[in-house]
Amino acid sequence: MPDIEPASADARTAEFTARFPGLCDVPEVNCGDQPMFYGGVRARTARQATAAGELTVMATTFDAGAGTVWHTHESDQTLVLLSGAGAVEDDRGVHPLRAGDVVTIPRGRRHRHLADAERSMTHLSITTHGNHHICSDAAQCDCQRGH
Repeated sequence: MPDIEPASADARTAEFTARFPGLCDVPEVNCGDQPMFYGGVRARTARQATAAGELTVMATTFDAGAGTVWHTHESDQTLVLLSGAGAVEDDRGVHPLRAGDVVTIPRGRRHRHLADAERSMTHLSITTHGNHHICSDAAQCDCQRGH
């Protein structure tokens, strides 16, 4: 089975709105000035993991052409594309995504998230407690993965 594989959802064209029922006014944070991101990026965190076994759940919106820099995570990362179009790129290539797709990026896999050049995208990101590491180059990521 491939490590990154979109789900075969019938609702690929459906648009979703990130709602967090039961949470009052989850603020949207501008992420464009953080080193992890480039372009217009905003995020809303529904849950922040603070201990092992807990999940971080956040909805992130990327303007057209925006994305993340190359990075790795200490845990698997699952992305659910809620709206728009984009891709996840890793050392094996660019994996296009559209609304309804679900992908899991294995822990330690160097990757980046990319919004389509013409369309924004919003994805839900789910990770367990742990850090991410920004990679200045492939060799740095390999060292962080212990390879």
